[in-house]
Amino acid sequence: MRLGPTELIILCILGFIFLCVVGAILLIITVGKRSKSPNPVNSDLPHTEKTAQTRLLELDDLLKQNIITQEEFDAKRAEIIKQI
Repeated sequence: MRLGPTELIILCILGFIFLCVVGAILLIITVGKRSKSPNPVNSDLPHTEKTAQTRLLELDDLLKQNIITQEEFDAKRAEIIKQI
């Protein structure tokens, strides 16, 4: 069976439409999975503990660099820990 030019054009258009639909479906599935997946970094820790951990590390760096005093460090550390 030999196809004429009109049939070939129709088959090409249908193939293109099919590939576009499949691509759109895959894109929707992929985007949906990304938005529902949990954050892989420290996902076992609640958000407040991660923030507190980061703040404590930054506070420790400030103390080591003599930017804040020990008294300021102790007061701010107690405040951060109280928020946990």
